[in-house]
This record gives sequence, structure tokens and C-alpha cells, in this order.
Amino acid sequence: MSKLVVYKASAGSGKTFRLAAEYLKLVLADPMAYKKILAVTFTNKATGEMKARILGELNRLSKGEPSNLASEVALAMNISLGVLSERAKKVLSLILHDYSRFSVSTIDSFVQRVVQSLLWEIGQEGNFNLELDEMPVLEKAVDDLLDSASENPEMLQWLYRMAQGRVSDGQSWDVRESLVSLGRQLFTESFRTMDQAEVAQFTDRARVEQLQKELDKLCFDVVGTLNVLGKQGMDAITGNGLVYGDFFQGEKGPFAFFRKLVALSIKDELLPAANSYVAKMRDEPSGEGWCSGTAKKDSGKKSMICSIVPATLHPALVHAILVIESQNAVWCSARLLQKHLDSLALLADIWNKIRQQAKDDGFLLISDTTMLLREFVKDSDTPFVYEKTGMRYANYMIDEFQDTSSVQWGNFMPLVSNSLAEDNFSMVVGDVKQAIYRWRGGDWRILAQGLAEDLSVFGVDEEPLNSNYRSLPAVVNFNNRFFSKVVESAAARIKRENIAMPFDLGERLSSELTGAYAQVEQKSAVNDSATGYVRVDFLPVTGRSNMTEAVAEELPALVESLQARGYLPGDIAILVRRNTDGQAAADMLLSHKRRNPHSPYSFDVVSQDALRLSSSPVVRFGVAALGLVVNPTDGVSRGVMLRELAILRKDSESIVWHTCFTEKIYEDITDWLATLRTLPVQEALEEIINHFELNLLKGELAFLTELHEQATNFSRKGNPDISRFLQWWEKKGVNLGLSVPEKQSAITIITIHRSKGLQFPVVIIPFFSWSIEHKSGSYLWVSHDKPPFNLLPKYPIKTSKLAESSLFADQVAEEKLRAMVDTLNMVYVAFTRPERELYIFAPARDKEKVNGDQKVENASHLLDEVLFAPNSDVMVEAARVMTTGEEISSFEAGVLEVPKFTRKGDTVTRQPMESYPSGKVPRGIRLNLEATDFFLPEPSKKVVVVGHGKLMHELLANITHREKLPEAIDAFVREGRVPLNDAAMLSESLTAKLSVEPFAGWFSGEFTIKAEATILTPDGRTYRPDRVMVKDGAAVVVDFKFGHEDASHAKQVRSYAALLTQMGYSPVSGYVWYVERDELQQVVG
Repeated sequence: MSKLVVYKASAGSGKTFRLAAEYLKLVLADPMAYKKILAVTFTNKATGEMKARILGELNRLSKGEPSNLASEVALAMNISLGVLSERAKKVLSLILHDYSRFSVSTIDSFVQRVVQSLLWEIGQEGNFNLELDEMPVLEKAVDDLLDSASENPEMLQWLYRMAQGRVSDGQSWDVRESLVSLGRQLFTESFRTMDQAEVAQFTDRARVEQLQKELDKLCFDVVGTLNVLGKQGMDAITGNGLVYGDFFQGEKGPFAFFRKLVALSIKDELLPAANSYVAKMRDEPSGEGWCSGTAKKDSGKKSMICSIVPATLHPALVHAILVIESQNAVWCSARLLQKHLDSLALLADIWNKIRQQAKDDGFLLISDTTMLLREFVKDSDTPFVYEKTGMRYANYMIDEFQDTSSVQWGNFMPLVSNSLAEDNFSMVVGDVKQAIYRWRGGDWRILAQGLAEDLSVFGVDEEPLNSNYRSLPAVVNFNNRFFSKVVESAAARIKRENIAMPFDLGERLSSELTGAYAQVEQKSAVNDSATGYVRVDFLPVTGRSNMTEAVAEELPALVESLQARGYLPGDIAILVRRNTDGQAAADMLLSHKRRNPHSPYSFDVVSQDALRLSSSPVVRFGVAALGLVVNPTDGVSRGVMLRELAILRKDSESIVWHTCFTEKIYEDITDWLATLRTLPVQEALEEIINHFELNLLKGELAFLTELHEQATNFSRKGNPDISRFLQWWEKKGVNLGLSVPEKQSAITIITIHRSKGLQFPVVIIPFFSWSIEHKSGSYLWVSHDKPPFNLLPKYPIKTSKLAESSLFADQVAEEKLRAMVDTLNMVYVAFTRPERELYIFAPARDKEKVNGDQKVENASHLLDEVLFAPNSDVMVEAARVMTTGEEISSFEAGVLEVPKFTRKGDTVTRQPMESYPSGKVPRGIRLNLEATDFFLPEPSKKVVVVGHGKLMHELLANITHREKLPEAIDAFVREGRVPLNDAAMLSESLTAKLSVEPFAGWFSGEFTIKAEATILTPDGRTYRPDRVMVKDGAAVVVDFKFGHEDASHAKQVRSYAALLTQMGYSPVSGYVWYVERDELQQVVG
């Protein structure tokens, strides 16, 4: 047995170098080992980088060129550099000539390959498309659910109650948004990992009804008890002529408390709180302490109060406080669940609609693949399952392990265990501090502690990589000190905030946080004599509408000063948390550029929003033209197309806009576009490109190329119909963007998530004010074993103050820790991107409003807490004046220097495109379209004879029940494969055929149907009978024929029957059905 090697790779520590080194050690020791190594990461970009690094190092080693890896690998293998070079040549040749076995891929690609192989094994290959975007599927499922409610009174009642609840809470009655929001939870691992029995409980409306009744009763009982106690108190007070001014603290004391008890309603979210004044009265049974200063001076009132307090008020108050203290968590839990119980009951219905939609449309969600593999490998000999699919690996290398989800690790763990059991080398690389994809299912706790627990039989060797090869000393030292202080302070705060929690929760959560950042200390290993520089500016927001105004005054000036010292625009990156912040930063710089047209400095930016396809006039023109192809009367598409054409031809300033809508221009263009109606979308687009000479627009060629590529890819995946492409464009294509080369002569504006794995000479963080707490209103799955909360296995609740006081408070506290770690990790990733200089703009905190232990609510408070702490040694405070003349608090570390460094050259020579050579299909060549007539303005009335046999064959092979026949024919009509006028005749003909025996029995729904499923024989041959029907171990095989009788038909069915007999079916009967002749021949059985 061997141990799993775990490299804890902090930022800039060379994890890609380490992965490449370990890979090379394996393949150089055994040149054929590349077939047995699986290296996985989480993005296509990282996969490409890993492949390039491995092949690049092999190439350098084979040529004997200097390489940082050469000495390490040669020393580890105890061979000379000459021998190493010869082996590298051999390995490189083997990999390049057998590239498909060079297994470096994303984890999703690997899972999909396994699932596809397993589906092939069971005869389901090619029967589905992979759907990457879940939201359109969810929205359609919700719409289908709402549509079906008109035929389902019970569901309609649930929706009505849900709408009533929303209106009561001051929200819109429209339940669709709420259902979609909750429906997103169906794709989380919290829901998907529930077993079938647990999921079934959500569909049991009687169970949900029972829960609703018990929660209502619980709340009514609490309200009833407190109302009675409040009334007792108020009756004693008012019945004796006393008023609030006669009691201690008046409107804040016990009088107000009793009044709140009386007013308490079942609709109230929180129970009345016993403040310090009320709690004090619990220890005053005699009554004297209950008197106000005025009452004490009035002997009559004092006497009265002292008589009713021990008799009525004090017992009622003590009893009420005891009820509130004992029932508050239960009350909060009940109110929390009641908010979403109606929609929760519909969650399973939405899930069923999604599954039905996937079955009907023939797709598999990408989130399904991981779960499907989980079901395959669960309770089975996992290595055998993978080996059965042709994927036999001995060594595993998993990159970015901190982003692995529990299900993904569950699928990989048996493979890694098997590798270690066979004494093979396997490794993972990760860094808890860079786990920023929890919203995608990543769980950093697996790396932090789960690996050691799951692989305790084998053991884990942890190798920390603490040298930073990216950043200069000032940046590294700042991060070392800052994160050490922040984590220490946060851990102490967690202990204080959770001191009342059971099971030492505060201590455990505090320990988890400090453990996650236990190896934060790094040392700079950059070969550079420069020091580096870090500056933090606390910008005043008082007197400004928001932080953006303050940043707008400072950001352009900072960019100018950096370029004045010698930095190029491409050296500067602006990191933002949200795309909206990125757009704001871009607007600031571009506005400054317009105000200062003669500035010697560049303010050009490159950002993801600026590179969206929909931002290009040539793309908008192309899509609008395709819209007119489909619908010549679409006025919006016509106006957009002509407007964008004017912009592209540089005459938008002088054009008289009403001329764009004259009949002549309209007819000239639309008449020509109408000739493209029957073309596939990529050919229609090519015709448009050539006709309008779009391929000569140099400034738009990158966008045009991408649009054409998307149309081509769309055509490859199925029906290349223009209407389908436009529907896809509206849902998904409109959000696509260009890929940006890393080397740009412009300032980069990028989100922190996208910046992960990148580095820049200078990093500016202009909006350092992100929330540090769990996003309010987001869902958290919780559970509890206390009745009646154990009626359902889990509940999706929204985190709130109410949740923090509920029975689920410990789970909410854990979620708050995860949110804090998320924020710290986001800050860590941002602060570790710079190579030389880091600039941070944070909002200044109003010190006059901060007293004692200040609350840390957003990321800027972390800086505030550390830098303004007494005797802080993280940075030095420096006086600085804004461009507006205002003095601000500023801190700095390191030295400002003129940049003297060698920029990594771009080895790729880029030649600007002068034109785009889009294809032009010769007029003599056309695709054979089955439904050409369907797309004409007036569809043909004649029956389409060509392909009739194929169409009938497909209909009969796939329908399971004759009642499904109209639905199948309707689908063919929508696809243009059956003329609308012929649908009724076809339905009548086939219904008649399927109404007589034995066909009526075959299409009754009582058989399990295998339509054109593949039979794989031991010698590797495949057979595909048209239809196999299985029932109680017996099988019936049928082949549909539409031509003349032939002896080969019966022979073919006999071979199918023989194969089914060998597979264990008994008895087996076989038939040839000549459908058009109404002739059935039984050839077997």
C-alpha cells in the first residue's frame, strides 16, 4: 500500500510545476505509463495549461534545453541528463502518436465519458443530448406545472395558498418567481443526494398537510398561552386604575411587556422579547421595584402595585418569560418553515416535470452525469465499473482539489483507494484558502480534514508548498501579516458569538477557521531585487451618494501615476467582485478619457462585458437579418438590422432614419432574405455575410467569426433550423463573449472568480466593501429530529435573524462560518494576484459611530480591524491627499520604485485579419431537406412520399402505447416531417392498424420496450432490432418493413431471436410486419 500525497499549494507556489514534475517522473520511469495516468482539473483552461506544461517540458528535455524540472527529475530517478533526454524523446513520441490516451481532462469531461460508456453498455448510446444550462429547463418545468394546475384541483389549492401567503407578506401574488427560486435547490447536492424514500416524502402531500397542521397548532398554543398571561396582567393593571406611567420604565418596562403579550398574533414573526428592564422584574416579587418614581411618591398607588404584583403580575411575568425561553426556538422554527411549506410541497412536482421534460426532449443535464455515476458505483465493485467502460488507470492526479464537491470525491475515492491499495502513486493538489466555488458545490472541508478521515487506512502525506514564485516581498509580507491577524481576530469573534451554542460549536468552528489558514505564511522566492509595494486608501463616503463617487475621483489618477512610472496599460488589472462594479470602473476610465482627449496615458480597457457578442453591431445585424428570414413582417428585426447596417457603414450620423422603413428598402432586402428560408442556419448566415460584405469589416471580424462559429456548432448538434437557432440565441447566445488573449495592451478589468490562476504586475481593487456574511435570503438545507420537524428529512430555509434563533441555529452558525471563509478566500485570491504592486480602495468607517467591539459586516471592516488596531505592524500609516484636496487615512508597505523587470514575451505572432473567408455554398449543391415544403409561405397539400417508410418506421419503433400515437404525430408535424393536412389521415390509419390483435397488445403499454436498442455480442458485433418487447422474462422481436417481401427479412429476425435466447429471455417469438400490406409473418415461436 502507498499513501496519498497531498500538496497544500498556496498562491504562487508553483502547483502546475509540481503536477508536471510528478507526471514526468512517472512517464520517464515507464514510457507506457501515460496510458495509466489520469490527471483532472476543473476548467478547460487549466486542462490546456497542464497539457501544454507537460508536453513543453518533455520537448525541452528531449532537446537537452535548460529546464527547471530537468535536475529535479534526474536526481529523483538517479539518471544522467543524457539518459533523461533520450527517455523524454521516446515518451513525447508515444504521447503524440497516441494522443487520445493522454488523459488530462476536466472532472466533468471524465464523468461524461464514463457515463456515456456505461450507457453504451446498456444500449442507450446516442439517445440524449447534454444540457449545460439548467435554468431554461427549470423555468419550463415551472411553467408546465402552472399550466397543469387548471386540471388538478389539489395543486391549484396549493398554489392559491402560496399566493395568499405571499400577499400576506407584502409580496406579489405571482408565485412563479418563488417557485423558480426554490426550484434551483433541485440541482444542489443537498437535494440530489437524498435517497428515493426521502424524495418521496416531499411528494406525500398528506405528510406535508400533517406538518402544516402540527406547526399551526404549535403556534396557536404558544400564542394562546401568552395572550392569557398578558390579559391577566393587563386586567390587573387597568382594573385597578393604573397606567403605564405608574410602572418601572413605563413604555419599556413590564407594562409594555404585558401589552405586547396581549397583542401577540399568529402572524407575528417573533415572540415578545423580555428586555433587561423586564428581566429585572423577575427578581422583584414584592412589587416595590415595579413602581415608577412617581408611584413611589403616591402611597395609594404604591400599595396597590405591591398588592397585585405578588398575587398576579409577578407570577404571570415569570410564567410568560419561561414560555418564551422554552418555546422561542420552536416558534422561530415553525414560522420559518411555514413561510415556504406550500412551495416546498410543490418541489417534488417541479422535479417530476424536469424528469419528464428530459425524457421527452432526450437530454441529460450536466448535473445529472455526476449523480448518475454515483448511482452506478454505489454499493458496487467500483474499479470494475470503471474498467468495464475501458478506463483503467493506476495513477490519479487531481488539481484544485479544494473545489471538489462531496459527490465528485465520492465517485473518485474508490479509484484512488484502489490505486493506493495496489501501491501506486496518486496525488491531489489544492489550497483551502483559494476555495471560492462553494456556490458550485465545492467543499473545502474535504481537503481540510475529509481526506485524512476517508483514507485513514492508507494514510496521507501532506507536503506544504510555501515558497511564492509570483509576488515580491512587500506583497507577500503584507499578506502574511494581514491574514494571520484577520484569522486570529475572526476565530476569537466566532467563539464569543457562539458561546451559548451546544456541543462546543464555537470552539469547533473557530478551530476549523484557524485550521483552514494554518499555512498562510509564505516566503518570496522571486528572483528580483525589487521590494514591491502595497497601499490601502480609506476613501471618505460621507457627503457622497456612494463609494463609486469617491473611486471615480481616485482611480484615473492612480492609473496615470502608474503609467508615468513606466508601467504599460497591459500590466494593470482592476479586480472586482461583481460585473456591475467592473462596468462602473470601465465607465470611470472611459469618461476620463473623453474629458481628456489629449492625455498621454491610455485608458483603454478590456473586460468581459465589453466583449459580449451582443455588444457588436455586426452580430446584432446578423441576428436581426436571420429574424427577418424567419418572419419577413417582423418590424423590430427590420429596424434593428437597418440601424446596425447604417452604423457598420459609418453613415449613422447623416442617415435620415425614416428612410430605413420605406417600402422599397424593405422589399428589396426582405425579398432576398426570403430565398434563404430553407437553408440551414450556418449557410443562411454565410449568405448574409457575403451579400452585405460583412467579412470586410476589419474591426468586427472577431465578433463575426465567433457568431459564425456558434451557428456552425449549433448545426452540428441537431436540427439546424434558423428558428431554433434564434430561440437558442435569446436564451443563451446573447450572453456569450469573446475569449481574450492574456497579453493585451489595455487595462484588464476582471472579476475575482475569473482572475483565479492569473497574475498581473499591478492589481487595483477599487471596491473593497463586499459583504462578509451569508447572503440574506439564500437557501440553506437543514434538518432536526424534534417532532414535528422530523416529518420531512430536510428543509430549504432562508438564512435570517429568525433562523439564528431557531432549532436550526447551529446549522445556521456553521453556514455563517462557511460564508466567512468564502469572503476571506475571495480576499486571499484577490490579494495574491499582484506580482509587484497592490492598491486597495476601501470605504472609510465613521469612527464616531463605532463603540467598543465593532461589528465586522463587510470586507473593508477586516482591513479596518487590522490596520487601526493598537500597535499594528502590518502597514505604516501615511498622510495622503485625494485629488479633491481631502485628507484620507492611507497605509502603505514596501517601496515605490520605477519598474525594471523583464516582461514575459508573447511567443505567438498575431496577424490582424483583413477579411473573414466565410464559405459560399455552390448553388448546385444542397442538403436533402425532408421538410422543405413545410417552410414555404403556403405549405404543399400533397402527401410527401419520399421518406414515408422511414417516418412510419420511426413512429412504430418508438411509441410505447397506442394512446401516445397522436402526441408522436404532433411532434412530427411540428418538426415539418408530416404536413399538417395529412396528420389526421395518418393518425386514423395507424390507429386502425393498432386496434387489432396482436398489435393492440403490443402497443398496450404492458411491455417494456427496447426501440432500436443495440445488442452487443461477445465477439464485438452489434445488432439493432426495430422493436423488442419484454414481459415476465419473455421477449417478442418485431421488424417493420414497408417494401416487398424478401427472404432476408425472416432470416434477420431469426438471428435477433437467437441472440435474445442466449441473453436468457424465454420464450422468444419473432415477427416481420409488412405494415402497408397489413401482413404479419411469424418466423420464430
